[in-house]
Amino acid sequence: MLDRLKGGLPGSFYAIAFAGFLWEMGFFMTQPILTLHYLNIGASILFIGLILGLQAFLLIFLRLPLTILATRIGERKMLAVSFGAQALQLALIGFAPNPMWLYFIPVVQLVSTGTFFQLITARIADRLRLRNRGTL
Repeated sequence: MLDRLKGGLPGSFYAIAFAGFLWEMGFFMTQPILTLHYLNIGASILFIGLILGLQAFLLIFLRLPLTILATRIGERKMLAVSFGAQALQLALIGFAPNPMWLYFIPVVQLVSTGTFFQLITARIADRLRLRNRGTL
């Protein structure tokens, strides 16, 4: 009965999907609030745009090397580092005394964002049987 409810997918598939859901919720629930927090600590609109642009620019160049590093040290360890980096980034933003700190904090988030999406997608795909891949 339980196997039928799971759709024939292994339990680890759901565990990884749930971990991905938690990470996404933590990431996207805080994003709208962060801009207001940046304004509250004294950052200008231009400064906020530069910070967000810097993060996106660095992510373009660091995503592949971070994923290669993750496969070398182990995907499980890197996923734990990704969750830790996400939590650390939010704590650093909360304790940032001035806007200049906000230039360095996105580097911490790059460790999280640059590895998480690729690793979680690969781990979920690895859990599926070949006949289930690409189907809904």
